[in-house]
Amino acid sequence: MKTVLFSIFLLFSFTNISADPINPAPDTPQGKTYHLLQGVWENIVSATELTETVREENVGPENAETAQLRYHFCSNGAFVRSIRHGSQYIEETGAWEISEDGASLLLHFAGKEAEQAAIRYIEADEMVLEQSPRMPGNAHQTETKQWFFSKV
Repeated sequence: MKTVLFSIFLLFSFTNISADPINPAPDTPQGKTYHLLQGVWENIVSATELTETVREENVGPENAETAQLRYHFCSNGAFVRSIRHGSQYIEETGAWEISEDGASLLLHFAGKEAEQAAIRYIEADEMVLEQSPRMPGNAHQTETKQWFFSKV
């Protein structure tokens, strides 16, 4: 009887401390960041910051000078990254995760190399990511810069 109870206790203990890689424990740095990141984040960027492949001539006077960069981080670990610049719309999908130390966001795309962005600041409705502006539709990577996002 003692052996059965001890075995049940051990089994229950191990199942409680095993970590779910998709949803980290909420009391870990990556768990807190994971929950804060979920949702839609938006940055309005100057068209001069866009890469050549995303820039479009004659996109319309109301949108020619700016573009909308959006990340939608889903609770299941999937995400959508999109850019809207005038009539042009580019979208990429993939999976996201938080690094072990909770300081970086890892973006995985099918058939492409993963991207990493340093999380410089995150609160309920504000976030600053530091990464190179490799945007949808462009494989070129340029210098690292900080991107300021608001939660939508």
